Amino acid sequence: MGALAKAMKNGVNGMAEGTTKRALGEAIGKIERTEKKKNAVMANVVNTGHEVAKSGIRLGTTFTGSYLEGRYGDKVARPGGVPVRGVAAVPLYLVGGYFMLSGERGGEYATALADGLAASEVASVGVRAGRNMADKAAAKGGAAQPQVAGAQPQVAGPTSGNTREIALTPEPSVEGRGRGGRRRRRLADARRRR
Repeated sequence: MGALAKAMKNGVNGMAEGTTKRALGEAIGKIERTEKKKNAVMANVVNTGHEVAKSGIRLGTTFTGSYLEGRYGDKVARPGGVPVRGVAAVPLYLVGGYFMLSGERGGEYATALADGLAASEVASVGVRAGRNMADKAAAKGGAAQPQVAGAQPQVAGPTSGNTREIALTPEPSVEGRGRGGRRRRRLADARRRR
């Protein structure tokens, strides 16, 4: 049993001076360890709060930029062909970087705003590129237009009452499909070309 436990159980009256000092030292050590743990937990809570706030800023800015483009089109997102979100992100990155390097507060939040604006612009560019590729493929008579999410599945066979039967079996096997099919087709095509 340690000196602190003895002091707590029996009291300090009648204890030797050395035992009392050891008990006091143990108590101070426990208090210091508890204080360190509390400080570490508080620092983690503060850091977590900052990260959650920055994530909220990024997501909110991304949503708002995309919403405005969807609602008002290019007259808001690209007046005169200038990508406003991309242009606005650059000074925010610069200001945020300056604040972070100089040790001032708020730099992370300016950078989070810039991240949201840049993400919205990059997503818009990706949508436009995909749309252009789909339009080119459709103009060539190639690929079919993509299905809309939530579209009704194709019905196979008759319907009876309120129940619809849907074919869940795969299409009949076609030569070259299945495991290694692409490779076999390429090899066969290469042989034919020779």
